[in-house]
Amino acid sequence: MTDRTDDGDGGYAVKSVKTSYDIVEVLRAQGPLRLSEIVAELDVTKGAVHQHLQTLQRLGYVIKQDTRYTLGLQYLELGDVTRKRHPVYEVAKRELRKLAKTCGETATLMILEDGDGIYVFHSTGGGKDLPRQIPLGERIPLVESVPGRSILSELPPGERQTHVSDDTWEEIEQNQSEIQGQSLVIGHDRETETNTIGRAILNDEGQPIGAISIVGSVDELRGRRLSEDVVGMVVNTVRSIQMQLTNYGSETESMTSE
Repeated sequence: MTDRTDDGDGGYAVKSVKTSYDIVEVLRAQGPLRLSEIVAELDVTKGAVHQHLQTLQRLGYVIKQDTRYTLGLQYLELGDVTRKRHPVYEVAKRELRKLAKTCGETATLMILEDGDGIYVFHSTGGGKDLPRQIPLGERIPLVESVPGRSILSELPPGERQTHVSDDTWEEIEQNQSEIQGQSLVIGHDRETETNTIGRAILNDEGQPIGAISIVGSVDELRGRRLSEDVVGMVVNTVRSIQMQLTNYGSETESMTSE
């Protein structure tokens, strides 16, 4: 469970909010669960957990099915509203649909938030099934995914060290293809037998704010098609996204100044 509410001194500004957050995280990871099972996962009394569950129930964020509690679909609305408000999502989803259709593989969008990568969108072309599960909405350490590593490749060394050690990063770079010089990262997943190409999306200041990737089976995404054809599509897609983000920012500033 990722704990993101510590104030830096080991304490919490509002402990009751922390408790509700912990209950939601337990249900996300393991639910549906009985009250006793939730209590067993937390350092909180049974009465306190029950009160929090009742409040979350009334608000629609938790529902009770017989004797078990689970998360409500209210979170789906929250997540959808949140990602629609992100300018990268609105611009990139259109481009990724075109990219997936053109190359016939799965295209993904990852957004950088508070030092983690979060998949917020994927599109599969050619009527294919997803080559592997894309964990939408889940926080993923940057070093654990190809698009995340493409973001790391664009960070200054000092900032990168907060995510990965120099030795680990050196090993990652040694395993990359010769096209690493074009700021692309290629990864191979032995478990799913897939290859992935990732490239970071940069803002006007040259800082990474997200990344896109193409995922496909090793049988289809290899050789010249991998190193030239699809790489070219990824490069052009990122370039188009970045240009549109620049225009989006200019339009926003213009409306604000009026």
